[in-house]
Amino acid sequence: MKRIHFLLSVLLTLGACSHAAPEGQENTETPEGPTPSGPYRMELTLSSYNVLGVESKAAWAPRKEPIHAIVVREDHDPDVISFQECAADPMRSDLQTMFADTYDFHVISISGASPALVAWKRDRFSLVSGGAFDMAPGSEFTASRYAHWVRLREKESGRDFLMYDIHLKTNGTVSYQQLRYDSIQLLVPNVNARAKTYGDIPAVICGDFNNYLNTIDGGVISGPAACKALGFTDAATATTDKKNFYYKTSGTDMTGKAVKWSSKDSRIDFIFLAPGIEVSSYQTVIDFVDGSDINLHTPVPSDHHPVSARLVLQYE
Repeated sequence: MKRIHFLLSVLLTLGACSHAAPEGQENTETPEGPTPSGPYRMELTLSSYNVLGVESKAAWAPRKEPIHAIVVREDHDPDVISFQECAADPMRSDLQTMFADTYDFHVISISGASPALVAWKRDRFSLVSGGAFDMAPGSEFTASRYAHWVRLREKESGRDFLMYDIHLKTNGTVSYQQLRYDSIQLLVPNVNARAKTYGDIPAVICGDFNNYLNTIDGGVISGPAACKALGFTDAATATTDKKNFYYKTSGTDMTGKAVKWSSKDSRIDFIFLAPGIEVSSYQTVIDFVDGSDINLHTPVPSDHHPVSARLVLQYE
């Protein structure tokens, strides 16, 4: 038993020491309080969105309003949302300004880390703590190296849950399949250890995995497949109520004319759930022109579509 507690302590220390403000400590806003007891079901909509931070692909300013519109539209409107490719200004500051009327944000403290922002509806949740975890110690790829985590508390019930936001390394002229796999192998034990330390609270991992689920490269399974192998559930395949499942979540034509559909699962953006979390619905959120299932309104918000799931978190 002592050995288990020691290992948990080491895993959490590794996660805490990789972020700053101040160095080696978590950002904490809501003080700890008594842990609620008794069965409870928390329903919420949780989303992940890569907002395309590379201006050379599409200018940022014309995309701001379409990004805001697709997030807040009636059939989306998530309670919690993680963003990727928002490490630099103006993306990072503009996103916070755009959603300031409804959402509060936690900002990762590592310069250049892609999953820089996590947002939640302030009327429903508060931040208990947040930080970063180094999934690839020694890696030169700052943008994809760190997982951004927050511990959020539902104000009405006092119940907490964990959300991890990631953006794994994409392939360039060489494959980074092994790096993605190794990152997940480090990440999932940290998620489990932190959830256990905070009272076995529910945990979610979401973001841009830069991998199709069933890809095997050089004999190495994908990052999403590694998540599944380590006990996490793909939200999209955990429900029969799915919308736009066979559309690619990335690689969107920024002219709005060629949304990519496939007869196979072609997602690289995922929401993964620790055991015990139910999924009532899932959608890849796409801004189609009225009457079309191919063409998009322009300006197109991003080369990725948001992915979103309606979740039921169970508490004993």
